[in-house]
Formats: sequence, C-alpha cells, structure tokens
Amino acid sequence: MKRFITAVSVLAVIASLAVLPAGAQAASKKKSVYVISSISVTEGGKKTSIKPTYRTDGLLKKLKRELKDESWTESFSYGKKGRIIKHTEKILSGSHKGMGTTIEYTWKGGRLTKKVELYSEGDSGTTTYTYDSKGRIASSSNGFEVMKYTYKKGHVVKATGDHIKYSATLDPKGNVKKWNRKYDGQKIGYYNAKITYKSGRVKKLTRTFKANPMQEKEQKQTFTFKYKKKSVPKSLVDKIADQQWKLTNEPADSFAW
Repeated sequence: MKRFITAVSVLAVIASLAVLPAGAQAASKKKSVYVISSISVTEGGKKTSIKPTYRTDGLLKKLKRELKDESWTESFSYGKKGRIIKHTEKILSGSHKGMGTTIEYTWKGGRLTKKVELYSEGDSGTTTYTYDSKGRIASSSNGFEVMKYTYKKGHVVKATGDHIKYSATLDPKGNVKKWNRKYDGQKIGYYNAKITYKSGRVKKLTRTFKANPMQEKEQKQTFTFKYKKKSVPKSLVDKIADQQWKLTNEPADSFAW
C-alpha cells in the first residue's frame, strides 16, 4: 500500500535528521540480526564442520567445510543491492583436490534471468528463469528439465518437472521438517527432521535421511548451530534472512531454496 506524506511532514523529517548526530543517523539505517557463526555436523560417527564468514554488510562471504578426508570452500561475490553475481566452489584437499565449480548469475530489472555453471572438468550448464505475478520464480529450465515451483511462507515447497519432483513440508517456524525426491513416480530420496529451537533460532536439527533405494539403511545427520549478533543495513535484512534460511536448510540436497 502506498503511503503519502505531505510536504510539511517531509520537511519536518529532513529537519529532524539534520540535527541528529551523524552516528545516530547511521544507526537508524542499521538493524541487529543473528547470523550463524558455525555449524557442527555429526553423521555416521564422524564429525565435520561448516564455518561461515561474512562481509561487513552481513552477506555471506565464504563457507569453509571440513570433512575428515576433504575440505572445500565456497566464495560469494555480489553486485548492486546485494544481488549475487558469482559463487565459486573449490576443493582444497582430498582425492578431488583442485576441482570445483563456478556459477555466474545474470540479473535484469532486479530479477535473476540466467545462471551459468562452469565445471573444472570443462563442462557447463545454463539455467533460465520465468516469474509469476508476485515476482517469484515460476519456472526454470536447464535445457533438459523444466521445473515449476509452488511456494509457502516465502519458500519453495514443491518443484515439479517432466521426470523429477521435489516436495517439502515446513514446520510452524518455516523450516523443512520433511523432504522427498521422486523420479518418474519412484521415491529416490527423503528425510524427516527433528528441529530444536532456542530463543526462536534453530539450535539442533537431526535428519533421518535416505538418499536412494539402493541404500539399505537410513542415515542420521545432526547439525548443531551457533550464532552471533551482527549490525547490518536495513535494506539487506530480508536478503540476509533468506541466506540464513538456506544455510540452515541447505545441507539436505535442496532444489530451489
């Protein structure tokens, strides 16, 4: 809904800002938020970790993942208004050392229109997007599969293609508690999650996960989250919240979060 302000009230606002100390004016454009400072992961008796680092404006700068026999980093670059333009993944150690992927994003009119994935082996892939009347991604196409998306609480809960179908069920706080993947009607992966909260933030998330029909036993993954407080520009609060949601729910082989 548009809000109209009279010329007098506008002048009053400008005048009030003019007499505020510079620090107070800057503070009025900031907001304190909580961001994930570390994630501890336990799976099959093995412990690993995910360590995020952030830019001064609160957007993700880098993720470092440490496994027992492999480690890798993910780096992020941004353009205007916090829009991601590049995502680079590089394996630092282990049998796949030196391999990686670079993803380049193209924006037009404030909307993501194209994503190009460049793999270290020399292959590449391109995904294009269409939008609905609410400005959300309605569909994506990688040249092989066209996916159509359904939303709930601002997040994708269904992605349906010619062959593959993903679906998710959210808990009352909007995090994924159930996830399914099907190919030509056959369930090829799923998980159920038990989520524990503290002060409204995810403290622990335990998934019972099965990747495919050939996997005899379900596996458990437990993620423990730690947070820190950060002062960020109000204009980026929604983007930062979306990144944090993805970081919380991402390790589940997500599809369009």
